[in-house]
Amino acid sequence: MKKNIMIYLLMALVCFGLQSCLFQEEDYFDDSSANRATEEVKQYSELLESASNGWRMEYYIGQDYALGGITLLCKFDGQRVTMASQGYEGDETISSLYKVVSEEATMLTFDTYNAFIHAYAKPQGGGSNPNANLQGDYEFIIKEASAEKIVMQGKKYGNTIVMYALPDDLNWEAYINSVNDVEENAFFIQYQLLVDGNLVGMTQRSNYTFVIAYNDGGNIVQEQSPFLFTTDGFRFREPVSLAGVTVQNFVWDPSSELFTCTDEGATNVKMKGIYPEGYIKYNDYLGNYTLTCKMYKDNNLTDEELPISIMEDVENKSYILRGLIGDIVLDYDRGEGIMSFKTQKVGYISGYYLGCTTYCYAMGFYPTYISYQAGLMFGFVANVQQSPFGFTFEDDGVFEAVGGAKADYMAFDRYSAPDYSQSSYVQGVERMYGEMVFMKVEE
Repeated sequence: MKKNIMIYLLMALVCFGLQSCLFQEEDYFDDSSANRATEEVKQYSELLESASNGWRMEYYIGQDYALGGITLLCKFDGQRVTMASQGYEGDETISSLYKVVSEEATMLTFDTYNAFIHAYAKPQGGGSNPNANLQGDYEFIIKEASAEKIVMQGKKYGNTIVMYALPDDLNWEAYINSVNDVEENAFFIQYQLLVDGNLVGMTQRSNYTFVIAYNDGGNIVQEQSPFLFTTDGFRFREPVSLAGVTVQNFVWDPSSELFTCTDEGATNVKMKGIYPEGYIKYNDYLGNYTLTCKMYKDNNLTDEELPISIMEDVENKSYILRGLIGDIVLDYDRGEGIMSFKTQKVGYISGYYLGCTTYCYAMGFYPTYISYQAGLMFGFVANVQQSPFGFTFEDDGVFEAVGGAKADYMAFDRYSAPDYSQSSYVQGVERMYGEMVFMKVEE
Protein backbone atom coordinates (compact mmCIF):
# COMPACT_ATOMS: atom_id res chain seq x y z
CA MET A 1 0.00 0.00 0.00
CA LYS A 2 2.82 2.36 0.87
CA LYS A 3 4.43 1.55 -2.46
CA ASN A 4 1.18 2.38 -4.27
CA ILE A 5 0.86 5.69 -2.46
CA MET A 6 4.37 6.63 -3.55
CA ILE A 7 3.51 5.73 -7.14
CA TYR A 8 0.37 7.83 -6.97
CA LEU A 9 2.34 10.77 -5.58
CA LEU A 10 4.86 10.50 -8.39
CA MET A 11 2.06 10.27 -10.96
CA ALA A 12 0.41 13.32 -9.45
CA LEU A 13 3.64 15.25 -9.72
CA VAL A 14 4.02 14.21 -13.34
CA CYS A 15 0.44 15.18 -14.14
CA PHE A 16 0.89 18.51 -12.41
CA GLY A 17 3.98 19.14 -14.44
CA LEU A 18 2.22 18.25 -17.67
CA GLN A 19 -0.75 20.45 -16.79
CA SER A 20 1.53 23.39 -16.09
CA CYS A 21 3.21 22.93 -19.45
CA LEU A 22 -0.14 23.09 -21.22
CA PHE A 23 -0.55 26.70 -20.23
CA GLN A 24 2.86 27.80 -21.49
CA GLU A 25 2.88 29.52 -24.84
CA GLU A 26 6.57 28.86 -25.62
CA ASP A 27 8.67 25.69 -25.61
CA TYR A 28 11.92 26.57 -23.91
CA PHE A 29 13.58 23.28 -24.92
CA ASP A 30 14.30 22.49 -28.55
CA ASP A 31 14.33 18.75 -27.91
CA SER A 32 13.06 16.32 -25.29
CA SER A 33 15.51 14.55 -22.99
CA ALA A 34 14.48 11.24 -24.56
CA ASN A 35 15.29 12.52 -28.04
CA ARG A 36 18.60 13.92 -26.84
CA ALA A 37 19.47 10.56 -25.28
CA THR A 38 18.57 8.76 -28.51
CA GLU A 39 20.73 11.17 -30.48
CA GLU A 40 23.67 10.62 -28.10
CA VAL A 41 23.36 6.85 -28.44
CA LYS A 42 23.42 7.20 -32.22
CA GLN A 43 26.31 9.67 -32.15
CA TYR A 44 28.50 7.51 -29.87
CA SER A 45 27.63 4.33 -31.77
CA GLU A 46 28.75 5.91 -35.03
CA LEU A 47 31.88 7.25 -33.36
CA LEU A 48 32.87 3.78 -32.12
CA GLU A 49 32.45 2.36 -35.62
CA SER A 50 34.27 5.26 -37.28
CA ALA A 51 37.73 4.07 -36.18
CA SER A 52 38.42 1.73 -39.10
CA ASN A 53 41.25 -0.06 -37.29
CA GLY A 54 39.65 0.08 -33.86
CA TRP A 55 40.62 1.58 -30.52
CA ARG A 56 43.28 1.07 -27.89
CA MET A 57 41.70 0.85 -24.45
CA GLU A 58 43.72 1.61 -21.33
CA TYR A 59 41.79 -0.64 -18.97
CA TYR A 60 42.41 -0.12 -15.24
CA ILE A 61 41.39 -2.78 -12.74
CA GLY A 62 40.57 -2.65 -9.03
CA GLN A 63 38.90 -0.04 -6.86
CA ASP A 64 40.91 3.18 -7.12
CA TYR A 65 43.14 1.57 -9.78
CA ALA A 66 44.48 -0.86 -7.15
CA LEU A 67 45.66 -3.50 -9.65
CA GLY A 68 46.88 -1.14 -12.36
CA GLY A 69 46.22 -1.20 -16.09
CA ILE A 70 46.38 -3.41 -19.17
CA THR A 71 45.97 -2.75 -22.89
CA LEU A 72 42.95 -3.99 -24.85
CA LEU A 73 42.43 -3.43 -28.57
CA CYS A 74 38.77 -3.13 -29.61
CA LYS A 75 37.04 -2.87 -33.00
CA PHE A 76 33.29 -2.15 -33.13
CA ASP A 77 31.03 -3.01 -36.08
CA GLY A 78 27.64 -1.90 -34.78
CA GLN A 79 26.76 -5.16 -33.07
CA ARG A 80 29.94 -7.00 -32.18
CA VAL A 81 33.26 -5.99 -30.73
CA THR A 82 36.46 -7.84 -31.59
CA MET A 83 39.11 -7.67 -28.86
CA ALA A 84 42.77 -8.51 -28.44
CA SER A 85 44.48 -8.35 -25.07
CA GLN A 86 47.87 -7.90 -23.52
CA GLY A 87 48.93 -11.14 -21.88
CA TYR A 88 47.59 -13.27 -24.74
CA GLU A 89 49.06 -14.12 -28.13
CA GLY A 90 48.93 -11.18 -30.51
CA ASP A 91 46.87 -13.07 -33.10
CA GLU A 92 44.28 -14.23 -30.54
CA THR A 93 41.00 -12.31 -30.67
CA ILE A 94 37.57 -12.76 -29.10
CA SER A 95 34.34 -11.40 -30.55
CA SER A 96 31.22 -10.65 -28.49
CA LEU A 97 28.18 -8.38 -28.44
CA TYR A 98 28.13 -4.81 -27.16
CA LYS A 99 25.62 -1.97 -26.93
CA VAL A 100 25.52 1.76 -26.50
CA VAL A 101 22.55 2.45 -24.23
CA SER A 102 21.00 5.34 -22.36
CA GLU A 103 20.12 4.88 -18.70
CA GLU A 104 21.10 7.53 -16.16
CA ALA A 105 23.72 8.43 -18.76
CA THR A 106 24.89 7.14 -22.12
CA MET A 107 26.93 3.98 -21.62
CA LEU A 108 29.03 1.50 -23.53
CA THR A 109 28.23 -1.97 -22.22
CA PHE A 110 29.83 -5.28 -23.15
CA ASP A 111 26.69 -7.31 -22.55
CA THR A 112 27.80 -10.82 -23.53
CA TYR A 113 30.74 -12.66 -22.08
CA ASN A 114 34.18 -11.80 -23.41
CA ALA A 115 37.01 -13.35 -21.39
CA PHE A 116 39.37 -10.47 -22.16
CA ILE A 117 37.27 -8.08 -20.07
CA HIS A 118 34.67 -10.04 -18.10
CA ALA A 119 37.31 -12.19 -16.40
CA TYR A 120 38.09 -9.22 -14.15
CA ALA A 121 34.46 -9.03 -13.01
CA LYS A 122 33.96 -12.78 -12.65
CA PRO A 123 33.61 -14.03 -9.04
CA GLN A 124 36.92 -15.42 -7.85
CA GLY A 125 35.76 -16.77 -4.49
CA GLY A 126 38.42 -14.94 -2.52
CA GLY A 127 38.51 -15.21 1.28
CA SER A 128 35.09 -15.47 2.93
CA ASN A 129 33.29 -13.79 0.02
CA PRO A 130 32.45 -16.23 -2.81
CA ASN A 131 31.45 -13.28 -5.03
CA ALA A 132 34.75 -11.44 -4.64
CA ASN A 133 36.29 -10.43 -7.95
CA LEU A 134 39.14 -8.32 -9.30
CA GLN A 135 36.89 -5.25 -9.48
CA GLY A 136 36.95 -4.76 -13.20
CA ASP A 137 34.12 -2.97 -15.01
CA TYR A 138 32.42 -3.99 -18.25
CA GLU A 139 29.90 -1.12 -18.34
CA PHE A 140 31.24 2.38 -18.92
CA ILE A 141 29.64 5.81 -18.71
CA ILE A 142 30.81 7.89 -21.66
CA LYS A 143 32.07 11.22 -20.31
CA GLU A 144 33.47 12.81 -23.46
CA ALA A 145 34.21 11.66 -26.96
CA SER A 146 35.86 12.68 -30.21
CA ALA A 147 37.11 10.85 -33.28
CA GLU A 148 40.53 10.50 -31.61
CA LYS A 149 39.71 9.84 -27.97
CA ILE A 150 36.86 8.55 -25.79
CA VAL A 151 36.91 9.10 -22.03
CA MET A 152 34.74 6.79 -19.94
CA GLN A 153 34.13 5.94 -16.30
CA GLY A 154 33.51 2.44 -14.98
CA LYS A 155 29.92 2.21 -13.82
CA LYS A 156 30.58 0.12 -10.70
CA TYR A 157 34.14 0.88 -9.63
CA GLY A 158 34.56 4.36 -11.07
CA ASN A 159 37.97 4.10 -12.73
CA THR A 160 38.60 6.42 -15.67
CA ILE A 161 39.04 4.36 -18.83
CA VAL A 162 40.35 6.00 -22.00
CA MET A 163 40.23 4.71 -25.58
CA TYR A 164 42.40 6.09 -28.38
CA ALA A 165 41.68 5.58 -32.09
CA LEU A 166 44.31 3.39 -33.72
CA PRO A 167 46.15 4.44 -36.89
CA ASP A 168 44.94 2.61 -39.98
CA ASP A 169 48.35 1.04 -40.59
CA LEU A 170 48.87 -0.30 -37.06
CA ASN A 171 49.18 -4.10 -36.95
CA TRP A 172 47.28 -5.51 -33.98
CA GLU A 173 49.36 -8.65 -33.63
CA ALA A 174 52.66 -6.76 -33.69
CA TYR A 175 51.34 -4.20 -31.19
CA ILE A 176 50.16 -6.75 -28.62
CA ASN A 177 53.32 -8.81 -29.04
CA SER A 178 55.47 -5.71 -28.44
CA VAL A 179 53.64 -4.95 -25.19
CA ASN A 180 53.97 -8.59 -24.12
CA ASP A 181 57.70 -8.56 -24.93
CA VAL A 182 58.32 -5.56 -22.69
CA GLU A 183 56.41 -7.17 -19.82
CA GLU A 184 58.23 -10.47 -20.27
CA ASN A 185 61.69 -8.89 -20.43
CA ALA A 186 61.09 -6.37 -17.64
CA PHE A 187 60.38 -9.22 -15.24
CA PHE A 188 61.94 -7.71 -12.13
CA ILE A 189 59.93 -7.31 -8.94
CA GLN A 190 62.24 -4.66 -7.46
CA TYR A 191 64.00 -1.70 -9.05
CA GLN A 192 66.49 0.86 -7.82
CA LEU A 193 65.30 4.43 -8.37
CA LEU A 194 68.23 6.45 -9.74
CA VAL A 195 68.55 10.19 -10.37
CA ASP A 196 71.77 11.25 -12.12
CA GLY A 197 73.10 7.78 -11.31
CA ASN A 198 72.54 8.23 -7.57
CA LEU A 199 70.30 5.88 -5.61
CA VAL A 200 67.37 7.89 -4.22
CA GLY A 201 64.80 5.17 -3.55
CA MET A 202 63.34 1.78 -4.40
CA THR A 203 60.30 0.62 -6.32
CA GLN A 204 58.52 -2.72 -6.07
CA ARG A 205 56.09 -4.01 -8.65
CA SER A 206 52.74 -5.37 -7.47
CA ASN A 207 50.46 -6.47 -10.32
CA TYR A 208 50.44 -3.38 -12.55
CA THR A 209 51.35 -0.87 -9.87
CA PHE A 210 54.67 0.29 -8.49
CA VAL A 211 55.09 0.83 -4.76
CA ILE A 212 57.62 3.65 -4.63
CA ALA A 213 59.71 4.57 -1.58
CA TYR A 214 62.18 7.46 -1.57
CA ASN A 215 63.82 9.97 0.75
CA ASP A 216 62.28 13.43 0.63
CA GLY A 217 64.18 15.85 2.86
CA GLY A 218 64.89 13.23 5.48
CA ASN A 219 61.40 11.74 5.37
CA ILE A 220 60.72 8.36 3.76
CA VAL A 221 57.82 8.76 1.34
CA GLN A 222 55.94 5.69 0.13
CA GLU A 223 53.17 5.67 -2.45
CA GLN A 224 51.53 3.25 -4.85
CA SER A 225 51.12 4.31 -8.47
CA PRO A 226 49.24 2.36 -11.18
CA PHE A 227 50.87 1.96 -14.58
CA LEU A 228 50.50 0.06 -17.83
CA PHE A 229 53.09 -1.41 -20.16
CA THR A 230 53.51 0.16 -23.60
CA THR A 231 55.21 -1.13 -26.75
CA ASP A 232 58.58 0.21 -25.58
CA GLY A 233 58.28 0.67 -21.82
CA PHE A 234 55.58 1.76 -19.39
CA ARG A 235 53.53 4.81 -18.45
CA PHE A 236 52.18 5.84 -15.07
CA ARG A 237 48.45 6.55 -15.21
CA GLU A 238 49.16 10.07 -13.99
CA PRO A 239 52.42 12.03 -13.58
CA VAL A 240 54.24 11.02 -10.41
CA SER A 241 56.51 13.23 -8.32
CA LEU A 242 59.69 11.44 -7.24
CA ALA A 243 62.22 13.27 -5.12
CA GLY A 244 61.23 16.58 -6.68
CA VAL A 245 61.11 15.30 -10.27
CA THR A 246 57.85 14.69 -12.14
CA VAL A 247 57.83 11.55 -14.31
CA GLN A 248 55.31 9.54 -16.31
CA ASN A 249 56.76 7.86 -19.43
CA PHE A 250 59.62 5.33 -19.44
CA VAL A 251 61.35 3.22 -22.11
CA TRP A 252 62.92 -0.18 -21.45
CA ASP A 253 66.52 -1.04 -22.31
CA PRO A 254 66.89 -4.85 -22.17
CA SER A 255 70.68 -4.79 -22.44
CA SER A 256 71.11 -2.72 -19.28
CA GLU A 257 67.88 -3.97 -17.65
CA LEU A 258 66.57 -0.53 -16.78
CA PHE A 259 63.77 1.91 -17.54
CA THR A 260 64.70 5.48 -18.53
CA CYS A 261 62.26 8.38 -18.24
CA THR A 262 61.56 10.16 -21.54
CA ASP A 263 59.72 13.19 -20.13
CA GLU A 264 61.25 16.60 -20.69
CA GLY A 265 63.48 17.59 -17.80
CA ALA A 266 63.43 14.10 -16.29
CA THR A 267 65.58 11.97 -18.60
CA ASN A 268 68.08 11.61 -15.73
CA VAL A 269 65.58 9.40 -13.84
CA LYS A 270 66.05 5.65 -14.24
CA MET A 271 64.68 2.46 -12.70
CA LYS A 272 67.27 -0.33 -12.58
CA GLY A 273 66.10 -3.93 -12.15
CA ILE A 274 67.71 -5.82 -9.27
CA TYR A 275 67.90 -9.57 -8.68
CA PRO A 276 66.81 -10.92 -5.28
CA GLU A 277 69.49 -12.50 -3.10
CA GLY A 278 70.03 -16.12 -4.09
CA TYR A 279 68.34 -15.63 -7.47
CA ILE A 280 68.42 -18.74 -9.70
CA LYS A 281 68.24 -18.17 -13.44
CA TYR A 282 65.99 -20.31 -15.62
CA ASN A 283 68.83 -22.23 -17.28
CA ASP A 284 70.42 -23.09 -13.94
CA TYR A 285 67.60 -25.53 -13.16
CA LEU A 286 67.92 -27.38 -16.48
CA GLY A 287 69.83 -30.66 -16.53
CA ASN A 288 70.06 -34.18 -15.15
CA TYR A 289 69.63 -35.03 -11.48
CA THR A 290 69.77 -37.94 -9.11
CA LEU A 291 66.69 -38.12 -6.90
CA THR A 292 66.97 -39.88 -3.56
CA CYS A 293 63.57 -40.42 -1.99
CA LYS A 294 61.12 -42.73 -0.32
CA MET A 295 58.73 -44.25 -2.85
CA TYR A 296 55.32 -45.70 -2.05
CA LYS A 297 54.10 -48.35 -4.51
CA ASP A 298 51.75 -51.31 -4.10
CA ASN A 299 51.43 -50.69 -0.35
CA ASN A 300 55.21 -50.76 0.10
CA LEU A 301 57.50 -47.88 1.10
CA THR A 302 61.08 -48.22 -0.16
CA ASP A 303 64.22 -46.11 -0.41
CA GLU A 304 64.97 -45.28 -4.03
CA GLU A 305 67.54 -43.51 -6.18
CA LEU A 306 66.10 -42.36 -9.52
CA PRO A 307 67.51 -40.58 -12.58
CA ILE A 308 65.61 -37.35 -13.24
CA SER A 309 65.73 -34.83 -16.08
CA ILE A 310 64.47 -31.25 -15.96
CA MET A 311 63.90 -29.98 -19.49
CA GLU A 312 62.66 -26.78 -21.07
CA ASP A 313 58.92 -26.53 -21.59
CA VAL A 314 58.28 -22.81 -22.20
CA GLU A 315 61.47 -20.76 -21.93
CA ASN A 316 61.63 -18.63 -18.77
CA LYS A 317 58.18 -19.88 -17.74
CA SER A 318 58.05 -23.65 -17.19
CA TYR A 319 59.85 -27.00 -17.23
CA ILE A 320 59.08 -30.68 -17.75
CA LEU A 321 60.31 -32.96 -14.95
CA ARG A 322 60.80 -36.48 -16.30
CA GLY A 323 61.66 -39.66 -14.37
CA LEU A 324 58.71 -40.19 -12.02
CA ILE A 325 55.77 -42.40 -12.96
CA GLY A 326 54.59 -39.56 -15.20
CA ASP A 327 55.97 -36.27 -16.51
CA ILE A 328 55.00 -33.20 -14.52
CA VAL A 329 55.17 -29.49 -15.27
CA LEU A 330 57.13 -27.16 -13.01
CA ASP A 331 56.58 -23.41 -13.09
CA TYR A 332 59.31 -20.76 -13.07
CA ASP A 333 58.81 -17.33 -11.53
CA ARG A 334 61.27 -15.20 -13.46
CA GLY A 335 60.90 -12.24 -11.13
CA GLU A 336 61.84 -14.26 -8.05
CA GLY A 337 63.99 -16.97 -9.67
CA ILE A 338 61.87 -19.68 -8.04
CA MET A 339 60.80 -23.06 -9.44
CA SER A 340 57.56 -24.56 -8.15
CA PHE A 341 55.00 -27.34 -8.56
CA LYS A 342 51.20 -27.09 -8.52
CA THR A 343 48.47 -29.74 -8.52
CA GLN A 344 47.92 -30.91 -12.10
CA LYS A 345 46.44 -33.51 -14.42
CA VAL A 346 49.12 -35.85 -15.74
CA GLY A 347 47.37 -38.07 -18.29
CA TYR A 348 46.70 -41.74 -19.01
CA ILE A 349 49.34 -44.03 -17.46
CA SER A 350 49.22 -47.64 -16.21
CA GLY A 351 45.51 -48.04 -16.88
CA TYR A 352 44.38 -44.85 -15.12
CA TYR A 353 44.18 -41.13 -15.69
CA LEU A 354 46.66 -39.82 -13.14
CA GLY A 355 46.59 -36.59 -11.22
CA CYS A 356 49.51 -35.22 -9.22
CA THR A 357 49.20 -33.28 -6.00
CA THR A 358 50.80 -32.87 -2.57
CA TYR A 359 50.34 -35.26 0.35
CA CYS A 360 51.01 -35.16 4.09
CA TYR A 361 52.26 -38.56 5.23
CA ALA A 362 50.90 -37.98 8.73
CA MET A 363 47.36 -37.03 7.75
CA GLY A 364 46.60 -37.79 4.09
CA PHE A 365 45.73 -35.58 1.15
CA TYR A 366 43.13 -33.80 -0.93
CA PRO A 367 42.68 -35.61 -4.27
CA THR A 368 43.38 -33.76 -7.48
CA TYR A 369 39.69 -33.39 -8.33
CA ILE A 370 39.13 -31.35 -5.16
CA SER A 371 41.72 -28.81 -6.27
CA TYR A 372 39.98 -28.36 -9.60
CA GLN A 373 36.53 -28.17 -8.01
CA ALA A 374 37.61 -25.60 -5.43
CA GLY A 375 40.11 -23.74 -7.60
CA LEU A 376 42.70 -24.32 -4.87
CA MET A 377 45.99 -25.71 -6.11
CA PHE A 378 48.38 -27.25 -3.61
CA GLY A 379 52.07 -27.04 -4.31
CA PHE A 380 55.75 -27.17 -3.51
CA VAL A 381 58.54 -24.64 -3.98
CA ALA A 382 62.13 -25.63 -4.69
CA ASN A 383 64.53 -24.88 -1.84
CA VAL A 384 67.93 -24.62 -3.55
CA GLN A 385 71.45 -25.29 -2.35
CA GLN A 386 74.16 -23.89 -4.60
CA SER A 387 77.29 -25.98 -4.15
CA PRO A 388 76.87 -28.68 -5.20
CA PHE A 389 73.67 -27.63 -6.96
CA GLY A 390 70.52 -29.35 -5.81
CA PHE A 391 67.12 -28.73 -4.27
CA THR A 392 64.36 -30.15 -2.10
CA PHE A 393 60.63 -29.52 -2.32
CA GLU A 394 58.87 -27.66 0.50
CA ASP A 395 55.18 -27.02 1.07
CA ASP A 396 54.22 -23.68 -0.51
CA GLY A 397 51.88 -22.94 2.40
CA VAL A 398 48.55 -23.77 0.80
CA PHE A 399 48.25 -27.33 2.16
CA GLU A 400 49.41 -26.19 5.59
CA ALA A 401 46.83 -23.38 5.62
CA VAL A 402 44.01 -25.77 4.72
CA GLY A 403 45.07 -28.96 6.47
CA GLY A 404 47.03 -27.62 9.43
CA ALA A 405 50.21 -29.53 8.55
CA LYS A 406 52.84 -29.32 5.83
CA ALA A 407 52.73 -31.59 2.80
CA ASP A 408 55.86 -33.72 2.48
CA TYR A 409 55.06 -36.18 -0.34
CA MET A 410 54.11 -35.89 -3.99
CA ALA A 411 51.19 -38.20 -4.80
CA PHE A 412 49.84 -39.52 -8.09
CA ASP A 413 46.15 -40.32 -7.64
CA ARG A 414 43.93 -42.30 -10.02
CA TYR A 415 40.81 -41.69 -12.12
CA SER A 416 38.82 -44.02 -14.33
CA ALA A 417 37.88 -41.25 -16.77
CA PRO A 418 39.57 -38.11 -18.12
CA ASP A 419 37.07 -35.81 -16.37
CA TYR A 420 39.06 -36.05 -13.10
CA SER A 421 35.82 -35.88 -11.11
CA GLN A 422 34.71 -37.26 -7.78
CA SER A 423 32.74 -39.98 -9.53
CA SER A 424 35.76 -41.15 -11.53
CA TYR A 425 38.17 -40.98 -8.58
CA VAL A 426 39.65 -44.37 -7.65
CA GLN A 427 40.46 -44.71 -3.95
CA GLY A 428 44.11 -44.79 -2.97
CA VAL A 429 47.17 -43.61 -4.87
CA GLU A 430 49.19 -45.09 -7.72
CA ARG A 431 52.55 -43.76 -6.53
CA MET A 432 54.02 -41.40 -3.92
CA TYR A 433 57.45 -39.82 -3.52
CA GLY A 434 58.64 -38.28 -0.26
CA GLU A 435 61.73 -36.85 1.42
CA MET A 436 62.88 -35.91 -2.09
CA VAL A 437 66.42 -34.60 -2.59
CA PHE A 438 67.44 -33.69 -6.15
CA MET A 439 71.19 -33.39 -6.80
CA LYS A 440 72.43 -32.18 -10.17
CA VAL A 441 74.68 -34.53 -12.11
CA GLU A 442 77.79 -32.77 -13.34
CA GLU A 443 78.20 -33.18 -17.09
